[in-house]
Amino acid sequence: MFEYQVVEYDVWGNAKDGYDINNFYVTDRKVRVKKDDDRSIFNALKREGIIKTGIRFKSVGIEWHEGGFFITDNRTPSSKEYGYGKPEFELRLIRK
Repeated sequence: MFEYQVVEYDVWGNAKDGYDINNFYVTDRKVRVKKDDDRSIFNALKREGIIKTGIRFKSVGIEWHEGGFFITDNRTPSSKEYGYGKPEFELRLIRK
């Protein structure tokens, strides 16, 4: 079982010019998953209400980094041309 803490972002910018994370906020929200693969993480985020029910798996970017995952919103049509999409939040590993 893996447990992650949700870190929310204050993001500036747009898809054409790019995004910058202005600030981040460590929250009390936690997400638990049995496997730390993209689909399991996506399902856990939906179950916890962090990702809205109408959002589909292919619309969300889940990128591993040492100690957790970066989550992006890839629904912006130009995001594929300019990068990974809008940064939304981060999951930081707090327990394996």
